Amino acid sequence: MCGCELPNNPNKQKAQNMAVVIPIDQIYRHHIPAPICKFTSFEENVKRQQLRSENIAPGTIHSDNPEVLPMLRIRLEQYKLAQYKMKTANGYVRKSDREGLRRMRISEAEIKMLFNPDFTGHIGYSPYLLSLTAAEIRRLRRRISVLEHSTVTA
Repeated sequence: MCGCELPNNPNKQKAQNMAVVIPIDQIYRHHIPAPICKFTSFEENVKRQQLRSENIAPGTIHSDNPEVLPMLRIRLEQYKLAQYKMKTANGYVRKSDREGLRRMRISEAEIKMLFNPDFTGHIGYSPYLLSLTAAEIRRLRRRISVLEHSTVTA
């Protein structure tokens, strides 16, 4: 017995008083996923999904796009190039070779930023940036292989 059934339970009285003020859909809306929310109409759900699809980050590559594999391969090459640039630039920074950075066509402002320590005390491109780039490359390779496998079996 939880105590709610007792006639003089103060918590039950508080809950009943609050239930009169708060609309029922506000109480239960956060417990129900949006697509099956019984307090919104089908049209409202369609509008919500359209707004979500319009607000997706630019550059997002959807798997249902017929040109998805070439787009993913281009994105993969962009990340590989960025990783190569960061690794090479870090080598020049360790040697204090500003001329090498200029030959890489890195702007003076970026060269200055590379020689200033970041919040972790590292100069050059931070190790976490290299790690994130490597993780994105692995993720893209896996996604490409999965999509290639699914197109072969389909």
